[in-house]
Amino acid sequence: MGELYARQQKFDLAISKLIQVRQISGRTVPYGLGDLGYICARAGKNDEAMKSLNQLVGFSEKGFTQSVQIAVVYGALGNKDRAFEWLERGYQERNWQLGYLGVDPYWEGIRSDPRFTALLKKIGLE
Repeated sequence: MGELYARQQKFDLAISKLIQVRQISGRTVPYGLGDLGYICARAGKNDEAMKSLNQLVGFSEKGFTQSVQIAVVYGALGNKDRAFEWLERGYQERNWQLGYLGVDPYWEGIRSDPRFTALLKKIGLE
């Protein structure tokens, strides 16, 4: 529901739903943090997006593979260089989420960058 509300630009409802997801899943897993960070950034709530981003990095440091989710948040915050750094890390990790790179609307902010096209080609999704 959170993603659906975000696509309708009903960001407060989307954030509310994703906070519920985080409460249900618990704070010991990263589930929903990438989506929450992305939607907060899209809503202009950059401080909240950075909180999610910092939590994702923390989970990544503990062994959870969060590179693509981290890239999503950086992309939504407009930091393309950091987004591509983390996407490259995801490629090195063979992160399954890269299989959706060509179609996922989360990448709209960086899709026009030539590095995006190059990464699609590298993955075999051109």
